[in-house]
Amino acid sequence: MYKKMAALYDKLIQADIDYESWAEYLTRMLEQSGIQVKDILEVGSGTGNITLPLARKGFNLTGIDTSEDMLSIADEKSFGEGLNIRWLNGDISSLKLDAKYDAAISCLDTFNYILSDESVQAAFENIFRALKPGGIFIFDINSRYLLEEIYGSNSFNYADDDICYLWECCYDENSEINEYAITFFVREEGGTLYERFEEVHCQRVYDPFKIKELLELSGFSNIKITGFMSDATWCETDEKLQITAVR
Repeated sequence: MYKKMAALYDKLIQADIDYESWAEYLTRMLEQSGIQVKDILEVGSGTGNITLPLARKGFNLTGIDTSEDMLSIADEKSFGEGLNIRWLNGDISSLKLDAKYDAAISCLDTFNYILSDESVQAAFENIFRALKPGGIFIFDINSRYLLEEIYGSNSFNYADDDICYLWECCYDENSEINEYAITFFVREEGGTLYERFEEVHCQRVYDPFKIKELLELSGFSNIKITGFMSDATWCETDEKLQITAVR
């Protein structure tokens, strides 16, 4: 997952997401938490689109991701800007870290990619251990409404002169997992031929009450679930939910 697609990721997603505004939002949340935040752990850091803006603000960042290809791009970008960011390749469900972070963040539905309650709880426990006492954890998840109703078993496509993809969704009601089979056609640099390759991604629905339960079992308290980037109570038709918890 996120192998050859890693090279296309920024081109495909940056037109849809204002990362600078997202980083500003996270900064405000950290400031409003009432704790002094300097060291931040980012889980699922990808190509660094949230990591870099936060590092520019003076925070010390450690980014973790399961994709070496995504981290390679992130490292190249941070090196080009002279930003000292620590990048770690690993799975937060099994990666043990020292308790030295004031805050942990995770953006862009990282936890939907973890497909079992046990693995999500293991991830929460590892994040809990990585935080200093009183540290805050901020993350988001894709909602049931998005994965079951909007993505469902629908098809999507994108095309420009250099890239075309066909995205087939298949939602399984029993497992509550949506499998995305994505076929890419990418034009060779400077040429007229296109390379075809495929990636399969899976995301699982997590009921917000289950997320709250798993956070509590992992030791977290003061858990708050809202609409995405909002103080409003979440509702059934929200596409994404925002969650905060305290160690």
